[in-house]
Amino acid sequence: MSDLTYSKLPITYKGRKQISVTLLSGQKVYAGGIAAVKTGASTNAGKFVGVGTDISNDGYSRVVGTWAKDYDASSSGTNADITTALVELPRSFEVLYFANSTTNAVTAAYIGSKVYVLDNQTVTTAAGNNAVAGICWGVETIQGASMVLVEILPLGIF
Repeated sequence: MSDLTYSKLPITYKGRKQISVTLLSGQKVYAGGIAAVKTGASTNAGKFVGVGTDISNDGYSRVVGTWAKDYDASSSGTNADITTALVELPRSFEVLYFANSTTNAVTAAYIGSKVYVLDNQTVTTAAGNNAVAGICWGVETIQGASMVLVEILPLGIF
């Protein structure tokens, strides 16, 4: 997107304490267990796993919270990805929705990771000389546009 040429009201979501995620097929997790998202170059980037089942010695996972309840995506359960699994976050937070870059788009693989400012309404995965916008907590489609949920953190957090 290009810079804004008019005023725009921010879209915010306050007090978020849980996020709905996709649990990777083959996983069986329990309420209160650590939840991690596969990130970066991982084959299943953007999908969540339980610690100890699929992230040991995997440099491409990030812990983001704990499982809200038991889920079974293993061969004895659904044997497929569960797309509505809930993860409890360690604290409530407020996110702002920003437009997603079309060239270096933010995907679910960036949940819990830094995203960067592309212009005054768009975020990107490209660090380069771009300022840190905040932490990505999701990517959603709103009225046909790809939007990124970004938590802006105080100075010094990064």
